[in-house]
Amino acid sequence: DLAVGAPASDAAGTNSGYARIFGGLGSTLHTYNGNDPGDRFGTSFARLNDINSDGNDDFIIGAPYGKNGGVSTGLARVYSGNTFGSLHTFFGTGAGDRFGFAVSRVPGGYIAVGAPEADTPPYLKTGKVYIYDDSTFGLFAHYYNSPTMDQFGSSLAPAPITNPPGLLIVGSPTGGYQKHGLVVLFSVVSGVLYASHDES
Repeated sequence: DLAVGAPASDAAGTNSGYARIFGGLGSTLHTYNGNDPGDRFGTSFARLNDINSDGNDDFIIGAPYGKNGGVSTGLARVYSGNTFGSLHTFFGTGAGDRFGFAVSRVPGGYIAVGAPEADTPPYLKTGKVYIYDDSTFGLFAHYYNSPTMDQFGSSLAPAPITNPPGLLIVGSPTGGYQKHGLVVLFSVVSGVLYASHDES
């Protein structure tokens, strides 16, 4: 199957966004619309493990301007790959954090959600990556890079190796030497940094 996001769609209001799931022959299996104008639902998408043990992999969709109690914190919603119903919604913690701008499966049973404009006082817009246990949806850890305006968590991807478990690749487009960009590979379990590269 194939998933396509259209975060600037006006399906439920200006820039509410949508995500559409297509079958193997191009048929539409399901369409999800953003809840409110400006949500930009469908900005990010990732396949997850079979969280609810029904024999089908599940998935997560991000809306970096989604609202929580009327505040634009951003959100990321987990859906069943079998019924297409919602299993859980993660919300950002601060207005304008753009939580849900990037999402990813993490080998070892975790879910990663990026909030690239989150602050880490006294630093502004350092960005953060939140790690959740995919069996309980509880917060396991969060990580950030300290310099101001790094936008850590703008991109996320599972490492193509599973030993040790929990390896995640994180992009920081304004991090690194002279803020030319930074990519890091680290364990979300231990916090150990295995590799980093900046575009210097």
